[in-house]
Amino acid sequence: MLAAILIGRLASVNLDGYMGLAVSVLIFVGGIKIAKDTVSGLIGVAPDKKLIAELEAEIAAYDGVLGVHDLLVHSYGPYNTFVTVHAEVDAKADMLAAHERIDRIERDFLEKRNIHLLVHLDPTEKDNPEIEAVLPSIKEVLSSVADGLNFHDVRLVRQGGAGKIFFDMVAPFELEKSDEELKNLAESRLFEKTGMSFSVTVDRE
Repeated sequence: MLAAILIGRLASVNLDGYMGLAVSVLIFVGGIKIAKDTVSGLIGVAPDKKLIAELEAEIAAYDGVLGVHDLLVHSYGPYNTFVTVHAEVDAKADMLAAHERIDRIERDFLEKRNIHLLVHLDPTEKDNPEIEAVLPSIKEVLSSVADGLNFHDVRLVRQGGAGKIFFDMVAPFELEKSDEELKNLAESRLFEKTGMSFSVTVDRE
């Protein structure tokens, strides 16, 4: 503004209107940035894929953790990061010991990373020959349903003597097929191929 006054007096040109407009634009842009930062802190920001991979690897490195999936990061500023994840453990292991191990992981993340971690325990049947036998069929069928499909949490549940295979199917967000369509296609094709009953839960990532 001082420069505008000096130039105006020396050149006999009134620049007040132009400078006022420029200042208004600067204030408007600054206000938008402040509002954006404030809203991002309230509703959260999208996590970095590199961070997700890093957290998954760190959790999977703990003894007794067979695998991790469904990791979600909720960041509300530099000091308010919440993470939820499913950790697979051997279904035959001591569940009390497994629970204590999960508690230790959560404490470690809070102390070392200042991350509030919530781990969901997923018992997984390790080295079950019935499950091992259907894994190739699941892979083959999912590849025929759509590209980019993956799966985890395969488990066998006995219901009145009959066995039913449950598993989670992971589909990309950009895949156009609906969750219901993916589920129906996978279950029907698996039944045709194996003669077994399947229950599929669809996750997106």
